[in-house]
Amino acid sequence: NAITELTIQLQDPLPAGNYNLVINNGSDGNTIHDVCQTPLTAGVSFPFTIVGQPPPVIDTILYNGCAPSLLKVALNKIVSCGSISNSGSEFSISPGAHPIASVQTSCSGSPSATDTILIQLQNPLPFGNYLLTVNNGTDGNTLVDTCGTSMVSGYNFPFVINQVTTAPSVQTITFDECKPFQLVVNFDKPVACNTISPNGSEFAISPGAFSVSGISLNCVNGMATHAVLTLSGNLPAGNFNLLINSGADGNSIADSCFAFIAAPYSFAFATTRAPAPVYDSVQYDRCSPNTLKVFYSKPILCNSVILNGAEFSITGPAAVAITGVTMDATCNSGYTNWVALNLSQPINTMGTFVLHNVAGADGNSVQDTCYASQNTNETIAFNVLGKPAANFADVLQFGCVMDTLVVSHPGGNGINSWQWTFSDGTILTGPAVTHMFPVSTVTAAVQLIVSNGVCSDTSSRTYSLNNAFAVGFTSSADTVCRRRDIIFTNTSTGNNLNYTWNFGDGSSFKGQQPPPHSYAAAGNYSVTLTAGNNHFCTSDSVRIVHVTD
Repeated sequence: NAITELTIQLQDPLPAGNYNLVINNGSDGNTIHDVCQTPLTAGVSFPFTIVGQPPPVIDTILYNGCAPSLLKVALNKIVSCGSISNSGSEFSISPGAHPIASVQTSCSGSPSATDTILIQLQNPLPFGNYLLTVNNGTDGNTLVDTCGTSMVSGYNFPFVINQVTTAPSVQTITFDECKPFQLVVNFDKPVACNTISPNGSEFAISPGAFSVSGISLNCVNGMATHAVLTLSGNLPAGNFNLLINSGADGNSIADSCFAFIAAPYSFAFATTRAPAPVYDSVQYDRCSPNTLKVFYSKPILCNSVILNGAEFSITGPAAVAITGVTMDATCNSGYTNWVALNLSQPINTMGTFVLHNVAGADGNSVQDTCYASQNTNETIAFNVLGKPAANFADVLQFGCVMDTLVVSHPGGNGINSWQWTFSDGTILTGPAVTHMFPVSTVTAAVQLIVSNGVCSDTSSRTYSLNNAFAVGFTSSADTVCRRRDIIFTNTSTGNNLNYTWNFGDGSSFKGQQPPPHSYAAAGNYSVTLTAGNNHFCTSDSVRIVHVTD
């Protein structure tokens, strides 16, 4: 057998340079023989040159969509798949931080090689100008072609992610004057939820010291059409600007193609203020109020009312102190339809009083459900008629036949009606009346009802009369012998009586019951018992006694 060419397999590739192939005796003791058995001369050399191969470079970088997460890197020559780490540690993208998740290759041949590399990014790549840089990977090399030539470490390939959309902008800002601590920011297109910081740090309000304390997004499939901003305070009526800058996540707000709003961005908006609540009416007892139920033009926030009543004061013809407030059961839902002011004591003074609204210790007066504060100079007047007192003066005049009761009332607090009702059924009217009772009346009573047309009061009194009396006596005999005792027995009736006995013989006795009496001479004697009371009324009883020898 004979050959015309010989392939020499080297252990390692030869780098570019000039070389000599030297003929030597082999392990078989000779060089190479031709077909005529003529050997090549040992030591003969044949010069040859390994021409230097240019290192592989990137030809193009292709992608799909507006914010790709997969880059297709095409090389100008095939490279060994064994020189590419699966983690893609050879590659980096600048500017910015754009972590690479992995690389994918479609290798073929022997040794295995490819001219296309797919770089999978952890996050989509926004539009902009970038450099793909190739350095030694974790395997200690860059990309090596099939000739053993390595891509130069630090090799850069510029590429562009084109901007195919315009950045989103604020279309409108919705402000609800009943929620002055909140703004609804409506975008002109859906924005990527993951480009907005959880604390809403991209947003600010100017002017004023209003910060964003919370944010909620209507995210659907990662996109939102509006953001609801909760502010640190209530915006007053005025003109403001919503500012958008880079947030805590290092960027502003982008659409699905990662077209970011250019910071600083400003959008002007105006706010209005809900009409302040005003007093509507006061419900109270017009005669003697100890509670005032105050109604407003709209519901009031319960947590804006200080429970000790410090946001209210009352002036008028008498001092009035407020001890606290109570509110409607609707406070379970956060609002009340009225505020009841509890007073330290009833108002019994007739006149016009004024309820004032003042700022409490919390710095504001009462607020409605739109957080509008009542003006502190607002007042509402209410008239108190004053509860009339039915206390009256009386004079009781005792008589011998009739007792006279004189009663009178001083009036005041608008009293225009007096009704006196006596125990015998008699009814009289007027501020002062006189009425008589027979002295035989044991107990008399009178009731007075006074009224000023709205308010009334009643007072009653009872009187003990029972000053009637009757005088009488009996004797143990109508005829009696001289110097014989006769007994006179007092049969009078009545209270607190004093008695005088005249026996007709010139002798007398003071007291209720006289001792036995005798006469010295015969004759007819007129015996008289006189009784009187403390009211100068007197009455006599007379009997004739016959005295014989």
